[in-house]
Amino acid sequence: MGVVFDSCDTKLSDMKVNDEFSICIELLLIELRDETVEIKLATTQPLYLAWIKVNWPSGLEHMLGLDAIMRNRLLNSVIPVIGQYDLQNLSEWIQNKGFDNSTQVDLITVAYSSLMDESPITAIEDVRFSLNPAVKSGVIDKLLNQWSRKNAGAVMEWFSQQPRPDMYAHLMGFVLMQLIQQQPNDAENIISELPNSQLKFDTIKFYTKKLASENLEQSLNWVNSIEDEASRHVGIVQLLKYMATNEEYIGRSFDVALAQEDPFFRDKLLNNLSIDIPYNKLGMLIDLAPTLPVSAKKWVMSNIGSRLIKNDPDMARDWLKSLMPSNEASYAKRFVGEKSIERDLPFAIELANDISDQDERMLLIESILKFVYGRNDFDFELLYETLRLSSSEIDQAKIKFYNADTH
Repeated sequence: MGVVFDSCDTKLSDMKVNDEFSICIELLLIELRDETVEIKLATTQPLYLAWIKVNWPSGLEHMLGLDAIMRNRLLNSVIPVIGQYDLQNLSEWIQNKGFDNSTQVDLITVAYSSLMDESPITAIEDVRFSLNPAVKSGVIDKLLNQWSRKNAGAVMEWFSQQPRPDMYAHLMGFVLMQLIQQQPNDAENIISELPNSQLKFDTIKFYTKKLASENLEQSLNWVNSIEDEASRHVGIVQLLKYMATNEEYIGRSFDVALAQEDPFFRDKLLNNLSIDIPYNKLGMLIDLAPTLPVSAKKWVMSNIGSRLIKNDPDMARDWLKSLMPSNEASYAKRFVGEKSIERDLPFAIELANDISDQDERMLLIESILKFVYGRNDFDFELLYETLRLSSSEIDQAKIKFYNADTH
């Protein structure tokens, strides 16, 4: 505090008048104008803490004139102190100072922090009956979240005792996740008792990821043990998302997907994996693709092509040309071709000529024709020739896309 004494020419304990505090702080800030915010805060905070004991409204008013970073940091450090002995008047001051609702909610929540430590229920009830409606619900939500970080079980019990527990449904996800963190041994029972809902599914996702990061086998066993199919599927999707981003589990993630009895769900998982695995592991997927179920191949091969074309167009060309003629290969070529039209029209035309399935070929050709429609500088006859269109196909294209007299 030597700087304080030098600048203010008085001892902190002797300051009793607002002007003494304000002049001292202003002199300090001039002296510290080239210092970091942290140094300014460390030096001025003791002065403000002393000031609020003498006249807290004046001390807070003075803070409002500081720059935003200083002001907000100081308010958050001194408001809890004032809240310990003059909470009601402090709450009214905050509500009447013209702050926007969000700032009011934040500051009032901080003001109630000490009372929340002592008696959370008292704090929440006090807010419920003393604040204006515009900020009341926001403060209660923040206080409940604050409480749940320390004792989520108590918050859940408080919910159950409310006449309208549904009013707090939007907080349940966060509170449940805190509860699982605090009571991991009860997590599975807690989840199983939830009715099927987005809340339950979000909780399953959270717990699956948490458990997988600690013990993959335990997580796998747990998701497979979930009786309800919809809930089990949510857990498996989340587990494979985790496995796909951890190189040591990527290979096994495909085993888990392929082991699913429901073909539609299995294909969905394989599709997800082909999107989620790191690009540097795409080679493994390329080798695996030919062995996958036919119903999944077109999705997986399309994702391979899409990812290759973004990162390595030459490799994409080589890989697509290497595919044996099949419906799945045709779908993949059409899928990649449509994504390439704007960026590389010649490549899209090349793919169209390499598609063995006539329906897929015509879908890509139609996309190409739609793209060039209306371009007066385009040589349509050359395009028709390059696309190897028959006379009847050309006639159909002219009728469908263009004025026949023009092209």
